[in-house]
Order: sequence, then structure tokens, then C-alpha cells
Amino acid sequence: MSTVPGKRLKLESEGRLKITQQLRIKSRRKYLVKREKDKRAELEADIIDDEYLFQEEELTERERKEREHKKKLLQLAKEHEQARKLEKHPVALTFVQDMFAVSIL
Repeated sequence: MSTVPGKRLKLESEGRLKITQQLRIKSRRKYLVKREKDKRAELEADIIDDEYLFQEEELTERERKEREHKKKLLQLAKEHEQARKLEKHPVALTFVQDMFAVSIL
């Protein structure tokens, strides 16, 4: 009879561990989505500030490359976000694929 409570305790412990792991994964995903949005907003603000503060300045080659690199990163981040939205909406994805197929023909 002492083995039944032991098994129950073991199952409860395993269940709690599994739930905890799932909650960690869910929390991490939420954090990453929020962090991505924050970093994108930070990058966009940095570009705007840079262009405003140094609009009349002659930039060095390195500074121009850095500015272009930031703009390219922001563009890629926005494209990635659009692609993710299309993945969530299969009807929109089908529409885009159909439009792409028509444009190729």
C-alpha cells in the first residue's frame, strides 16, 4: 500500500516538472517577441536620431556604411515581420503566392 502514494507523488512531481518546462518555454517566447519589438523600435529611433543630428554633416565612409547597415537591418526586420504575419494568415499567403505566380507568367 505504501507504493501507491509514492507513485502518485512521483506522477505529480513529473507533471509539475513538465508544466514548469512548458511555462518556461511560453514565457521565453513572449519575452523574445517583446524584445524583438523593442530592439526594432530602438533601431528605428537610432536611425531617425542619427539622420536628424547629422543631416548637414559630411559623414566618413565608415559612418555612411554603418548608417546603411542599420537601415538594411531595419528593412530586413520589417520584411521578416510581414512574412511572419503571412504565415499566420494562410489565406493571405495563398493570395500572395497566386499574385506572384501571375506576375511570373
